[in-house]
Amino acid sequence: MSNEISATAVAPSGATSAQDKQSGTQRIINVQDFINSHNISGTQMLIVAVCFLTICLDGYSAQSLGFIAPAIRADWKLAPSAMAPIFSTILVGLMIGSFIFGPMADKFGRKVIIMTSVFAFGLFSLATAFTQNVHQMMGVLFFTGMGLGGAMPNLVTITSEFCPQRKRSFLTTLMFCGFTVGGAGGGILAARMVGIWGWRSVFVLGGCAPILITVLLYFLLPESIRYLVVNGKSQEKIARNLQKIAPGEDITNAKFVLAEQKLTGFPVKGLFAKGLASGTMCLWVAFFINIMVVYFFTLWLPTIVHAIGMSLTKASVIASVYLLGGTLGGISIGLLMDKFNPYKVLISTMIMGGCAIFLIGHVTSTLWLTVVCILIAGMGTSGSQVGLNALTAAFYPTMNRSTGVSWGLGVGRCGSVVAAMIGGLLLAWKWPLSKVYLTFAIPMLIAAAAILGASMTGRAQIAFSEWRAAAAAARK
Repeated sequence: MSNEISATAVAPSGATSAQDKQSGTQRIINVQDFINSHNISGTQMLIVAVCFLTICLDGYSAQSLGFIAPAIRADWKLAPSAMAPIFSTILVGLMIGSFIFGPMADKFGRKVIIMTSVFAFGLFSLATAFTQNVHQMMGVLFFTGMGLGGAMPNLVTITSEFCPQRKRSFLTTLMFCGFTVGGAGGGILAARMVGIWGWRSVFVLGGCAPILITVLLYFLLPESIRYLVVNGKSQEKIARNLQKIAPGEDITNAKFVLAEQKLTGFPVKGLFAKGLASGTMCLWVAFFINIMVVYFFTLWLPTIVHAIGMSLTKASVIASVYLLGGTLGGISIGLLMDKFNPYKVLISTMIMGGCAIFLIGHVTSTLWLTVVCILIAGMGTSGSQVGLNALTAAFYPTMNRSTGVSWGLGVGRCGSVVAAMIGGLLLAWKWPLSKVYLTFAIPMLIAAAAILGASMTGRAQIAFSEWRAAAAAARK
């Protein structure tokens, strides 16, 4: 789509001139250039904050199961390996939710899919508190997972689309750090709640809070401006949303455009269009491996640490250190990605994470070294996942951005299902910790190689050039 339209005048991103008003010419605004040319507004920060809070609840719901698994086992008298099918069920739901709701968001809008997904995972999380056996829990957790899988990628997408390009990586990763904050805080909170009210209370909180946050989303979260423009929605609605970003601008009677085309056909097919196919495959490899490793830690670390003699409370705190590392890593990676080549940043942190994982299996006799290595592993794996989400959102154009992010996460969920099953098998086989962690250290090097492959594609070069242009304009 061209930014020049016949019989109209293209004005700069500043206020409409008096001459334009008098002559009756129409101002044309490229919305991404408009967003890039303005400072970050209170409305944009509010959007980041609301999405951060929402994904905190997403992280709490997704990861609390790993923290309370020992309590569920004790209550229902289950073997450690019996938790693997329960873990796998919610992960399969996450995978399917990602595959389904991403394309729907590219068709019907980000906001409605986010609200539906958040309400769904809240409702079914609440229902989990009333299950009486493994089979009931598996059935309800599947639908909880679907809601979680639909919310997460669309929160990444809508945050990315409201951010100026020069700050997109940092603000998107900052928002997504809510997932690790919710998971880490949920771990500490879960350990206390289990001791006072029992493990069911964890699901009650994880259900009621998302249902309440859905109301907040309705009033505070606007629809993506880029989505509205690409899909030819109401110009008045676009103007209202854009005015919130720059209240001082006069955009009366302006026409809003974006140098991208409307989505046609099956959204997933677009991920393999010319210039995207090889990058999509490389990103999918990275998603599969990195999420497999992340979920191995979040699901099995409390059980493994508890199995070598630590109390449930200490096991939960140590596992939370991993999520803390993910939060610190995500924020740091976001800042670095906005200043340096984002692909090189991710490659470096993934290699760092793999090295730390290898060391964990050799230092478990020394508590402080174990904690340090777990912290670094969290920065290099969970933190890298936050960066990978932001990178993917920048890699794809608006018309299939939500599909790109959600299908990347969906493929990654396949890796999480593998992690759930492998963790149970390794515990059953009684592998030494050195071999267990080596099994998950080597794949991180493969993930780094996949990011290198993605960086060499034509689409990656275009996205990186757009970022550099926006950064250079911001410095002037």
